[in-house]
Amino acid sequence: MLIHDYYKEYHPDKGRSIMAHIRRTRHIMMPSYRSCFSYSIFNSQISSSHYAR
Repeated sequence: MLIHDYYKEYHPDKGRSIMAHIRRTRHIMMPSYRSCFSYSIFNSQISSSHYAR
């Protein structure tokens, strides 16, 4: 949840699309693997956009 808020705070416009993306991947992935996967996805996206600015 912390990463969620962090991403939304710095990128409010992308917050909604990210939620939709996670929701979509939820159906494909297993619950145990999902949390790990989404965590790395959030991390990489935050880092890349952070350094791009």
